[in-house]
Amino acid sequence: MDQFELGVSLRAGLEADVNLHMRFQEDLNKLGVILAGAKAMMAMSAREKKQPELASLAEKIKAGTSGDRLVASLKFTEAEIARGMADAMGKPKKPAVEAAAAHEPGTSAAQAPVAAPKPPEPAPLVVRIYNAEGGTRESRLR
Repeated sequence: MDQFELGVSLRAGLEADVNLHMRFQEDLNKLGVILAGAKAMMAMSAREKKQPELASLAEKIKAGTSGDRLVASLKFTEAEIARGMADAMGKPKKPAVEAAAAHEPGTSAAQAPVAAPKPPEPAPLVVRIYNAEGGTRESRLR
């Protein structure tokens, strides 16, 4: 491999693209086969263990070759990220209305009051570019 490109976007979820330039076609073919095999193994493992989350992840990984490059991408929506975080934290997947109704006896989900919490102030986003000409550069986005 003699070139590596990575692009990441966090605008409406998460999107990542990887582009690898290979010097030799043989290396590109081998890497393509390895990635396809790993993706297939992940999908089979998900089916055997009855884990739809893992199967969904395997479907989201797109990989292939284009000329002398290996291209791979992955994309998650905000809802998928939130669901994954809730699963990782062990939190229930119930909507806030149902959760509030469950704590008050005699109230239905339609009657339960829902107070939206005030979102925290976002921290300023900082982009750092290391080893750029003239040293490390830092830019604030907000």
